Amino acid sequence: MARARGFTLIELLVAISIIALLIGLLLPALAGIRVAAQRVKCLSNVHQQGIAVLAFAQDHKGRLPHIRHTPDDSLNNPHEAYWWHHHRDGPRNLGHMWESGHLTEPRVLYCPSFNTVGFTLKDYEPWPKLARPPGFGDTGIRLSYYFNPRQERRGVPRTYQTMRDLEPGRILITDVIHSPEATSHIEAPGWSVLSGDGSARFVISQEALDTIMHAGGQVASGNWFHFNQVLDTLEQAD
Repeated sequence: MARARGFTLIELLVAISIIALLIGLLLPALAGIRVAAQRVKCLSNVHQQGIAVLAFAQDHKGRLPHIRHTPDDSLNNPHEAYWWHHHRDGPRNLGHMWESGHLTEPRVLYCPSFNTVGFTLKDYEPWPKLARPPGFGDTGIRLSYYFNPRQERRGVPRTYQTMRDLEPGRILITDVIHSPEATSHIEAPGWSVLSGDGSARFVISQEALDTIMHAGGQVASGNWFHFNQVLDTLEQAD
Protein backbone atom coordinates (compact mmCIF):
# COMPACT_ATOMS: atom_id res chain seq x y z
CA MET A 1 0.00 0.00 0.00
CA ALA A 2 1.50 3.35 -1.07
CA ARG A 3 2.17 5.87 1.65
CA ALA A 4 0.49 9.29 1.28
CA ARG A 5 2.91 11.89 0.05
CA GLY A 6 3.13 15.14 2.11
CA PHE A 7 4.01 18.66 0.98
CA THR A 8 7.62 19.43 0.32
CA LEU A 9 9.09 22.55 1.87
CA ILE A 10 9.17 24.29 -1.52
CA GLU A 11 5.51 23.45 -2.20
CA LEU A 12 4.53 24.75 1.24
CA LEU A 13 6.40 28.02 0.68
CA VAL A 14 4.76 28.43 -2.73
CA ALA A 15 1.31 27.89 -1.19
CA ILE A 16 2.03 30.44 1.54
CA SER A 17 3.24 32.94 -1.06
CA ILE A 18 0.06 32.49 -3.11
CA ILE A 19 -2.12 33.00 -0.04
CA ALA A 20 -0.17 36.13 0.92
CA LEU A 21 -0.54 37.46 -2.63
CA LEU A 22 -4.31 36.87 -2.58
CA ILE A 23 -4.62 38.61 0.78
CA GLY A 24 -2.61 41.55 -0.58
CA LEU A 25 -4.95 41.81 -3.55
CA LEU A 26 -8.11 41.54 -1.45
CA LEU A 27 -7.24 43.97 1.35
CA PRO A 28 -7.41 47.17 -0.77
CA ALA A 29 -10.75 46.05 -2.20
CA LEU A 30 -12.12 45.34 1.28
CA ALA A 31 -10.85 48.71 2.52
CA GLY A 32 -12.55 50.42 -0.41
CA ILE A 33 -15.83 48.69 0.41
CA ARG A 34 -15.54 49.81 4.03
CA VAL A 35 -14.88 53.43 3.02
CA ALA A 36 -17.82 53.42 0.60
CA ALA A 37 -20.10 51.99 3.30
CA GLN A 38 -19.00 54.71 5.73
CA ARG A 39 -19.84 57.42 3.20
CA VAL A 40 -23.30 55.96 2.60
CA LYS A 41 -23.93 55.81 6.35
CA CYS A 42 -22.67 59.37 6.82
CA LEU A 43 -24.98 60.65 4.07
CA SER A 44 -27.86 58.80 5.70
CA ASN A 45 -26.99 60.51 8.99
CA VAL A 46 -27.15 64.04 7.62
CA HIS A 47 -30.33 63.20 5.69
CA GLN A 48 -32.04 62.01 8.88
CA GLN A 49 -30.84 65.11 10.72
CA GLY A 50 -32.30 67.24 7.93
CA ILE A 51 -35.70 65.55 8.19
CA ALA A 52 -35.71 66.20 11.93
CA VAL A 53 -34.72 69.87 11.46
CA LEU A 54 -37.55 70.37 8.94
CA ALA A 55 -40.06 68.85 11.36
CA PHE A 56 -38.71 71.03 14.19
CA ALA A 57 -38.97 74.17 12.04
CA GLN A 58 -42.53 73.35 11.01
CA ASP A 59 -43.47 73.12 14.69
CA HIS A 60 -41.70 76.40 15.56
CA LYS A 61 -43.00 78.80 12.88
CA GLY A 62 -40.08 78.09 10.58
CA ARG A 63 -37.39 78.85 13.17
CA LEU A 64 -34.24 76.77 13.13
CA PRO A 65 -32.80 75.48 16.41
CA HIS A 66 -30.67 78.16 18.11
CA ILE A 67 -27.37 77.70 19.82
CA ARG A 68 -28.98 78.60 23.16
CA HIS A 69 -32.45 79.06 24.65
CA THR A 70 -32.34 82.77 23.82
CA PRO A 71 -33.03 84.92 20.75
CA ASP A 72 -29.26 85.50 20.48
CA ASP A 73 -28.02 82.95 17.96
CA SER A 74 -24.46 84.20 17.54
CA LEU A 75 -21.42 81.91 17.66
CA ASN A 76 -18.15 82.85 19.32
CA ASN A 77 -16.32 80.66 16.81
CA PRO A 78 -17.33 78.20 14.06
CA HIS A 79 -16.74 75.17 16.25
CA GLU A 80 -19.66 76.07 18.51
CA ALA A 81 -21.79 74.66 15.69
CA TYR A 82 -20.82 71.10 16.70
CA TRP A 83 -22.11 71.38 20.27
CA TRP A 84 -25.11 69.27 21.32
CA HIS A 85 -25.05 70.23 24.99
CA HIS A 86 -22.86 72.57 27.01
CA HIS A 87 -22.52 72.37 30.78
CA ARG A 88 -23.04 76.11 31.28
CA ASP A 89 -26.25 76.67 29.35
CA GLY A 90 -27.72 73.28 28.43
CA PRO A 91 -28.78 72.06 24.97
CA ARG A 92 -27.39 73.72 21.88
CA ASN A 93 -28.09 73.45 18.16
CA LEU A 94 -29.44 69.98 17.37
CA GLY A 95 -29.64 69.32 21.10
CA HIS A 96 -32.87 71.30 21.26
CA MET A 97 -34.46 68.64 19.07
CA TRP A 98 -33.66 65.97 21.63
CA GLU A 99 -35.72 67.93 24.11
CA SER A 100 -38.57 68.34 21.62
CA GLY A 101 -38.48 64.68 20.56
CA HIS A 102 -37.75 65.42 16.90
CA LEU A 103 -34.38 63.62 17.06
CA THR A 104 -34.08 60.52 19.22
CA GLU A 105 -31.27 58.37 17.75
CA PRO A 106 -27.76 59.45 18.84
CA ARG A 107 -26.00 57.26 16.26
CA VAL A 108 -27.05 59.60 13.44
CA LEU A 109 -25.04 62.38 15.11
CA TYR A 110 -21.63 60.76 14.54
CA CYS A 111 -19.82 60.06 11.29
CA PRO A 112 -18.61 56.42 11.19
CA SER A 113 -15.28 57.42 9.62
CA PHE A 114 -14.41 60.05 12.24
CA ASN A 115 -12.63 58.48 15.21
CA THR A 116 -11.05 61.57 16.77
CA VAL A 117 -11.38 61.65 20.56
CA GLY A 118 -14.22 63.93 21.60
CA PHE A 119 -16.24 63.38 18.41
CA THR A 120 -17.47 59.80 18.78
CA LEU A 121 -20.59 58.38 20.40
CA LYS A 122 -18.55 56.27 22.82
CA ASP A 123 -17.13 59.48 24.35
CA TYR A 124 -20.60 60.25 25.73
CA GLU A 125 -21.97 56.84 26.66
CA PRO A 126 -24.14 56.01 28.42
CA TRP A 127 -25.86 58.61 26.24
CA PRO A 128 -26.28 61.47 26.93
CA LYS A 129 -23.37 61.70 29.40
CA LEU A 130 -21.65 65.09 29.64
CA ALA A 131 -17.91 64.60 29.33
CA ARG A 132 -14.65 66.48 29.03
CA PRO A 133 -12.43 64.41 26.73
CA PRO A 134 -8.63 64.74 27.02
CA GLY A 135 -7.41 67.98 25.48
CA PHE A 136 -10.78 69.76 25.67
CA GLY A 137 -11.52 72.68 27.97
CA ASP A 138 -15.29 72.50 28.44
CA THR A 139 -17.60 69.74 29.59
CA GLY A 140 -20.52 68.78 27.39
CA ILE A 141 -21.39 66.75 24.29
CA ARG A 142 -19.80 67.40 20.89
CA LEU A 143 -20.98 65.97 17.57
CA SER A 144 -18.99 65.13 14.45
CA TYR A 145 -21.25 67.40 12.38
CA TYR A 146 -21.66 71.16 12.22
CA PHE A 147 -25.20 72.49 12.31
CA ASN A 148 -26.03 75.81 10.61
CA PRO A 149 -22.41 77.04 10.77
CA ARG A 150 -22.62 80.03 8.41
CA GLN A 151 -21.77 83.34 10.10
CA GLU A 152 -19.78 86.34 8.94
CA ARG A 153 -17.83 87.08 12.09
CA ARG A 154 -17.79 86.57 15.82
CA GLY A 155 -20.64 88.04 17.83
CA VAL A 156 -23.17 88.52 15.02
CA PRO A 157 -26.28 86.35 14.49
CA ARG A 158 -25.96 83.30 12.30
CA THR A 159 -26.86 83.88 8.68
CA TYR A 160 -29.82 81.49 8.71
CA GLN A 161 -32.32 82.02 11.50
CA THR A 162 -35.32 80.43 9.78
CA MET A 163 -35.93 78.00 6.92
CA ARG A 164 -37.05 81.01 4.85
CA ASP A 165 -33.56 82.51 5.18
CA LEU A 166 -31.89 79.35 3.91
CA GLU A 167 -31.28 79.30 0.17
CA PRO A 168 -31.61 75.86 -1.51
CA GLY A 169 -27.90 75.44 -2.28
CA ARG A 170 -26.56 76.66 1.05
CA ILE A 171 -25.12 74.26 3.64
CA LEU A 172 -27.19 73.56 6.73
CA ILE A 173 -25.28 70.51 8.04
CA THR A 174 -21.80 69.24 7.23
CA ASP A 175 -19.02 67.02 8.53
CA VAL A 176 -16.58 68.83 10.80
CA ILE A 177 -14.33 71.51 9.30
CA HIS A 178 -11.67 71.80 11.93
CA SER A 179 -8.04 71.08 11.06
CA PRO A 180 -5.97 68.71 8.89
CA GLU A 181 -5.94 66.25 11.79
CA ALA A 182 -9.72 66.46 12.26
CA THR A 183 -11.34 65.79 8.90
CA SER A 184 -13.89 62.98 8.64
CA HIS A 185 -13.24 61.58 5.16
CA ILE A 186 -9.58 62.53 4.80
CA GLU A 187 -8.93 59.78 2.22
CA ALA A 188 -11.15 61.53 -0.36
CA PRO A 189 -10.85 64.29 0.92
CA GLY A 190 -14.57 64.87 1.23
CA TRP A 191 -17.53 66.00 3.32
CA SER A 192 -21.16 64.96 3.58
CA VAL A 193 -23.30 68.06 3.28
CA LEU A 194 -27.01 68.74 3.63
CA SER A 195 -28.31 71.73 1.68
CA GLY A 196 -31.29 73.99 2.25
CA ASP A 197 -33.41 72.06 -0.25
CA GLY A 198 -33.05 68.92 1.86
CA SER A 199 -30.65 67.15 -0.50
CA ALA A 200 -27.64 65.30 0.90
CA ARG A 201 -24.50 64.71 -1.13
CA PHE A 202 -20.87 63.74 -0.67
CA VAL A 203 -18.52 66.45 -1.91
CA ILE A 204 -14.90 65.63 -2.75
CA SER A 205 -12.73 68.75 -2.66
CA GLN A 206 -8.97 68.97 -2.44
CA GLU A 207 -9.39 72.75 -2.59
CA ALA A 208 -11.38 72.72 0.66
CA LEU A 209 -8.71 70.62 2.39
CA ASP A 210 -5.97 72.93 1.08
CA THR A 211 -7.81 75.91 2.60
CA ILE A 212 -7.97 74.12 5.97
CA MET A 213 -4.27 73.17 5.80
CA HIS A 214 -3.18 76.71 4.93
CA ALA A 215 -5.39 78.42 7.52
CA GLY A 216 -2.63 78.35 10.13
CA GLY A 217 -4.04 75.74 12.50
CA GLN A 218 -7.66 75.31 13.49
CA VAL A 219 -10.26 76.98 11.29
CA ALA A 220 -11.77 78.61 14.36
CA SER A 221 -12.24 81.85 16.29
CA GLY A 222 -10.69 84.79 14.49
CA ASN A 223 -10.57 82.76 11.29
CA TRP A 224 -14.08 83.14 9.95
CA PHE A 225 -12.74 84.06 6.51
CA HIS A 226 -11.15 80.65 5.90
CA PHE A 227 -14.08 78.81 7.45
CA ASN A 228 -16.59 80.51 5.15
CA GLN A 229 -14.21 79.98 2.26
CA VAL A 230 -14.41 76.22 2.87
CA LEU A 231 -18.23 76.42 2.98
CA ASP A 232 -18.21 78.41 -0.29
CA THR A 233 -16.01 75.76 -1.93
CA LEU A 234 -18.23 72.87 -0.82
CA GLU A 235 -21.38 74.68 -1.93
CA GLN A 236 -19.97 75.45 -5.36
CA ALA A 237 -18.44 72.01 -6.00
CA ASP A 238 -20.06 69.79 -8.63
